[in-house]
Amino acid sequence: EFSLNPALSSPEFIADFSSHYSAAANYSDPGGAFDLYGKPFVCARLRRLLASESALTSVASAAERLAYTRRSSDLHQLAQSGDLADAATRAPKILRQFRSFLLDSVRPWLQRLIGLQLSDAEIDVTCSRYGRGDCLLCHDDRMLGRRVAFVWYLVDSGWSDSDGGALELLGRSLAMADRLNRWQPRCCLSVTLSCSLRCPDSPTIRWPRSPASTRCGSPCTAGSAFLGATLPPLPWLPRTPTPRKRPPARLHTWKRPWP
Repeated sequence: EFSLNPALSSPEFIADFSSHYSAAANYSDPGGAFDLYGKPFVCARLRRLLASESALTSVASAAERLAYTRRSSDLHQLAQSGDLADAATRAPKILRQFRSFLLDSVRPWLQRLIGLQLSDAEIDVTCSRYGRGDCLLCHDDRMLGRRVAFVWYLVDSGWSDSDGGALELLGRSLAMADRLNRWQPRCCLSVTLSCSLRCPDSPTIRWPRSPASTRCGSPCTAGSAFLGATLPPLPWLPRTPTPRKRPPARLHTWKRPWP
């Protein structure tokens, strides 16, 4: 049976977390319950979320038995299950219970933590498995009603840095947008690594999805997003003016100055 750690649902903890979350600054809880990262976007690393961690061993074992589909593109190479709520996924009972725990217990708790209204009827949960050579490269978050993304690492305590699997939070240079005084969702912006979270130290990670939440990572995880109202789309910048037409002869002279 899954249940929240009572220490993390106390009014004192929620008030402390909420105040630091609103400040959007880096902060580490003295008791080690959570870490907050304000840049490149607000992200929380939560520890000891469950009253008893023993059930996670069964979750990890059940996740290994799921039917996975290989997904491969220039962005990612990994194996992914279907949504745990879909009948076609045929998720074991403990995984269905885990999903219900996220929806019925973690969702209202998150609402109290960050003050965001989330859907009480839906949650997207899938399992992803990364083998040797697999990867998930830098990408931004898909929105469409997904308000809080999460990753729950299902790895054993012997996992080390050499095994990979760090979740990298990536910041983007907005120099181009600053010059235009507007945000352009699809303009070409430089990306820099702002933070790397080791998976043994990061059992549960959550962040509000936004156009600026850019990341990459691996290995065996359960995750996706809590749903809510879709954010309004950001405005597009006007198209860059096309160069004036030049006579071909003049263009060729510039390209080939010799006869």
